[in-house]
Amino acid sequence: MDGKRPAYPFDQSDLLLVVEVESPSTARYDYQKKRMLYLNAGVREYWIVSPKARTVSRWRRAEDPGEVLTQEIRWHPLGATNPLIIDVPASFAEALGGP
Repeated sequence: MDGKRPAYPFDQSDLLLVVEVESPSTARYDYQKKRMLYLNAGVREYWIVSPKARTVSRWRRAEDPGEVLTQEIRWHPLGATNPLIIDVPASFAEALGGP
């Protein structure tokens, strides 16, 4: 893509990462249907942030059972020199307050 934003509508397989914030009204749709739609379309990672549980759920393939991250997220897409490292508790404390 030579560093430019892809033309819209872009192909979902161009997305390196999709991050969604869990909503009680759409949680079932996000965790099941939407996750499969993105991953089957070629999105490399799909995350759902749960402010209530203060966790991040991550999937890397459609057949991946997923993982729930509570302490740290390491994301290192192809071509990146260094990984993005997120301290999960610190990020929630900054965004939502409290411990």
